[in-house]
Amino acid sequence: KALPVKYAYVNESIDIKELECASLAGWDSDKFIEKKIFNAVDTPGEEVLAGMLAFHPRSIADTYPKFHKIIDSKVVSYAGVPCFDAQFKIIGYLSVMDDKPMLDKKRTLSILKIFAARAGAEMERKRTENAMRDMAYHDALTGLPNRILLHDRLEMSLIQAQRNNTLVGLLYIDFDRFKQINDNLGHDVGDKLLQEVGARLKGCLRQQDTVARLGGDEFILLLPEIANHDDAGLLAQKLLETVRPPVIIDQHKLSITLSIGIGLFPVDADDSKSLIKCADEALYKAKKNGRDCYQYYKKQN
Repeated sequence: KALPVKYAYVNESIDIKELECASLAGWDSDKFIEKKIFNAVDTPGEEVLAGMLAFHPRSIADTYPKFHKIIDSKVVSYAGVPCFDAQFKIIGYLSVMDDKPMLDKKRTLSILKIFAARAGAEMERKRTENAMRDMAYHDALTGLPNRILLHDRLEMSLIQAQRNNTLVGLLYIDFDRFKQINDNLGHDVGDKLLQEVGARLKGCLRQQDTVARLGGDEFILLLPEIANHDDAGLLAQKLLETVRPPVIIDQHKLSITLSIGIGLFPVDADDSKSLIKCADEALYKAKKNGRDCYQYYKKQN
């Protein structure tokens, strides 16, 4: 009501250098819009993301002929102001457009500034919440899910598997002789190796799979809805082969191998704690069998 315009948007900056943004909320003619990703190149948003106040009272299409929205919607006027966080960093912008000329520049920009201040504070609050949530559920070194998030996903996977009568695979992974690298080359090199191997493990997964770091050089792969017993072994073999090639870290050529233990639900265990224990026992057997291999859990007679 403060600004009777046809279009209004709250846009968050995703990548300020590439001008990638997301419309978080907005009013598009006669309906609210859903969140969508867009690029602000060749739009008035470029001005605003550069820290300027944008005001084009009429004939906006002459200034931005590649801005398809204004052409498709017959927009003639545009105004936009940046949104800042507490450190005065631009984190997004508010924009309004209309199919009629905007005549009162001072009033339009003053009102937008008020709403932009509120929107900036809300964006920053959301970002802080997301960052805290990410810290709570992800490993700080590798960015992978941590033990807490793994447990949540494992519990959900077992419930789903029970309902659908399907298998869940769990791979317990440990680096071979990782302590020697840490002791001889230092923890900085060891940390970078953990990051590199974590990325290689992640690259082997399906979208629905999870690789989590438990701590140290221990990782767990969760495979929901595998078709059969062999699927887990095929992936374990793929992981072994993917990790074997050397990596250069701080001018050191390092080779690392894995030992992997495999547990299956409901074949080996009927709850998450027991399943992890089964995979851990299988991992111990892989270590005893010479490392750089995988072993399925086998129940003792």
